[in-house]
Amino acid sequence: MESSQTDTSSLNSRHGLVRRTILACALILFIVYALDYSVEWRRRRLVQELSTDVQRLRVGLTAETEIQSLSQKYKGTYSKAEKRGDSEESAHYLVAIWSPLLVVGQNYHTLAGRRAWGAQAYLPVENGHLSRAYFELASFRSDGLELSASARLAGSTPLAAPEGVSYYVYEAHVTGPPTESLNVELGPAATPEEYRKSFDFNLSCLTGFRECRHVCELMPTAWKDLPSERRIQYGDGRDKVMDSECRKRLR
Repeated sequence: MESSQTDTSSLNSRHGLVRRTILACALILFIVYALDYSVEWRRRRLVQELSTDVQRLRVGLTAETEIQSLSQKYKGTYSKAEKRGDSEESAHYLVAIWSPLLVVGQNYHTLAGRRAWGAQAYLPVENGHLSRAYFELASFRSDGLELSASARLAGSTPLAAPEGVSYYVYEAHVTGPPTESLNVELGPAATPEEYRKSFDFNLSCLTGFRECRHVCELMPTAWKDLPSERRIQYGDGRDKVMDSECRKRLR
């Protein structure tokens, strides 16, 4: 009889230990995710601030001292530019903000259920003033496909836009890892409204519980200004699937 009671007591004790262990693990997991999400939201706010700061810059007018202050604000890096041909660029500043990541070799790892994302601003200087500027946002889908959207201040030397066009939206064909890329190029005559549309990024693609499936969701306003003839056509028809899904998601 005593042996039976001892066995029952021992079993209850083991069950209690298992329950306490499970609860402790669940609590630790909750704390880890809460901390990760807190850091992620803080970095998302920094991305919003960085986007606003870059939007205020003007090619040829913004002095290097202002760019330097912006870089220091976000703990960016500074590099002297290499002299190439008749290039007058003397330096460039780079600001990068990433989601909480564990980097192993060339691979990025996040907590289960979260996604990797990043933002960067590239700000080269020529003769003491901003010569051009790129602001890029990237988010990775659960299947590894990258969604990349950027606003580019081209100054007087267009990169992709036809001469004289102040607001130019286009898709870029990316070789290598699967990527959907949407870019906006702004010229010197770009209006405040064109600047607003170019920097109208959907930051819920970074931290939302529902992942964004296409680049149209990351840069919705600019996508609506992308003419059909400027959209990349794929032989496997994925552009048609993308267009159909974008129409549904951007209603």
